[in-house]
Amino acid sequence: APIYRVIVSVGRADAEELGLDSKAQWERHVRASADALSAATGIPRENMRWVAAHHNPVAGHPHAHIMIWDRTDSPAFKRVVPQRRAGAGHIPAPRLKALRGAFTREIYGAVREGVYEAKGRARSEIRMFGTMSLSLAVEERRQIGAGLALPAVSGLTRDLDALSRTLPGRGRAAYKYVSPETKAAVDRIVDKLVSAAPIAERVTAYADAAVELKRHHTADPDELASARANAEADVRARLAPDVLQAAVSIQILRTGEGI
Repeated sequence: APIYRVIVSVGRADAEELGLDSKAQWERHVRASADALSAATGIPRENMRWVAAHHNPVAGHPHAHIMIWDRTDSPAFKRVVPQRRAGAGHIPAPRLKALRGAFTREIYGAVREGVYEAKGRARSEIRMFGTMSLSLAVEERRQIGAGLALPAVSGLTRDLDALSRTLPGRGRAAYKYVSPETKAAVDRIVDKLVSAAPIAERVTAYADAAVELKRHHTADPDELASARANAEADVRARLAPDVLQAAVSIQILRTGEGI
């Protein structure tokens, strides 16, 4: 009968931060993850048995070895041991991924809640400051159209005015439907927004949070870099429709001015 072995390991710094320095702490996390171990191995929860050993080496990562088996496959259960299935004793990759996620949520749960909160706060503030900047630019353009003499015109207002002149007079002004040239112009404006204060600081905080969440699953530099790039791309994708809508608002102003 197959016996499954699972090793759960965390970095030394994480272990110290999370207080994973005792058998009791590791045992609590393993017991809390019993349902996930059952799902990963395919052993019914009521039939699953396990034993674990906690290792806290002076050098290296603190970890736990977990052995899992089905009690009904034991001769003591007074039944014939079933013939070994192909692949028995090996956890399929999708189940292993789910098990890794379950242990990550269990061990890092409280930490991840704080990181998610910081990530959500940064995302909301990015949108808030972005919308505010765009609204001020549209208002500045309205004042120009009304003949008010302004001491200076912001670069954002000039960029949005130029963008508004590339938009079609009818049809849906959605980012995915506009021309490649218009998309490129929108992207340039978004790049300027996310590169300037106060949005730039929030973008960094948002990307840092994404990397921290990914780090709980992997230490692979390429995957961590990908998490940062995806977070930054997500920010740009969220701001692009707002930029386009601001340009539409200026287009409406220009139409009212007869331009």
